[in-house]
Amino acid sequence: HIGIDAAVLANNHILDAGKQGVTTTLALLDSAGIRHTGVFTNSLQFIREHPLVLRARGLTFALFNYTYGTNGIPTPDGTRVNRLDSLAIARDIALVDRDKVDAVIVFFHWGDEYARLPDARQRALAELCHLHGAEIVVGSHPHVIQPLVATENRVTVYSLGNLVSNQRERYRDGGIIVTLDVTKEKNRPLSIQTAYTPVWVKLPDYSPLPPPVADTMAMSDTERRAYQQFIADTRQLLSPATNH
Repeated sequence: HIGIDAAVLANNHILDAGKQGVTTTLALLDSAGIRHTGVFTNSLQFIREHPLVLRARGLTFALFNYTYGTNGIPTPDGTRVNRLDSLAIARDIALVDRDKVDAVIVFFHWGDEYARLPDARQRALAELCHLHGAEIVVGSHPHVIQPLVATENRVTVYSLGNLVSNQRERYRDGGIIVTLDVTKEKNRPLSIQTAYTPVWVKLPDYSPLPPPVADTMAMSDTERRAYQQFIADTRQLLSPATNH
């Protein structure tokens, strides 16, 4: 177990194998002890896991998850996939009991594939979430890293890029792992310390390599050039965001 406690499932491929695919995915995650949200097989599960409430070291988090679509595949009867709906998202966040929840996280599957900057809808949705009280907004889908915007008490990560992928084109051959250290002291507002680690994907075993590993391991000249280009591109894009 590598430390994954929860998975977000609302994405454009979640219905590729229909209801059976959803059921199998949820069952496998359940068997591994990994909690999940964003996709539900019945109304009781939706009530129980939307938002997904996570507790760690005295803090309580509410995690929401939404996708822009499912590649045109209709949602099977009895199944629910959370979609991007500004009114529903605002309502969901507003319904969180902030006397019991320290921070709200919203994870989106959004944006244009391969675009290195967020589009207007991404920016508007992120701002909507923050205005309604969400401290953390994280996105995926573009397959490339997009900017990270952080203040002391709120964070937006527009796209994490590719963590495990066989895409080898420039900008697409890696991603970032974002680390958020959340602290809350009595009678003081929430504080979030933000850092990121770039990870380049090495084939054929699809290893996501952080710099301390990649900088010292054997690579072909072609791999070394691609890795160094990825690191340079990532640090240029995310500057002045904190990086490790």
